[in-house]
Amino acid sequence: MAKQLTNLGSDGTVFGQNATDKIGFFGATAVVKANVSASASSSATTITQLNLLISALGTYGLITAGG
Repeated sequence: MAKQLTNLGSDGTVFGQNATDKIGFFGATAVVKANVSASASSSATTITQLNLLISALGTYGLITAGG
């Protein structure tokens, strides 16, 4: 049976208290918070930011990034 992660509080559950706490999912090595800027001034910058986001999600183990 799967285990539930909750504190039953109405304010939810927080993983990590600050940006230097490490988190990993699905057996991935835990890493600190990724820094991906949300602003983009051109198509090339948007693609760069999207690639950084995909890489970060892969590093956390949330997606399989690449080919």
